[in-house]
Amino acid sequence: MRVRCIDHLEETEQEYGHQLWFFEGHGVDPSEGSSCVYGVVEYQVEYGCTELVENRVFQTTQERERFRSLYECEVIKVDWRGIVLKLLAAGLMSIIFFLAYTRLIQSL
Repeated sequence: MRVRCIDHLEETEQEYGHQLWFFEGHGVDPSEGSSCVYGVVEYQVEYGCTELVENRVFQTTQERERFRSLYECEVIKVDWRGIVLKLLAAGLMSIIFFLAYTRLIQSL
């Protein structure tokens, strides 16, 4: 079996890290005997912990390369300055202030 890291992005303050590993080996099939298998394992690094995201086994290297091209399109950087996150934070703060205000009114 051969294992190699294809893509490694370190975790930063702004985004999670990613790792993509390829492996090749021989699998045993009851009907056909031994056959070559090509696999991929994808990890995500969040707060220093490595979490398995996806793993697959393919019969050809072309199928595995197609998965890699989809993976490269899928890795999107999170923009913490985006409007959606600002609206979400504003909504959450509004709820917290509302609950604090109602508690204050009830205690009077």
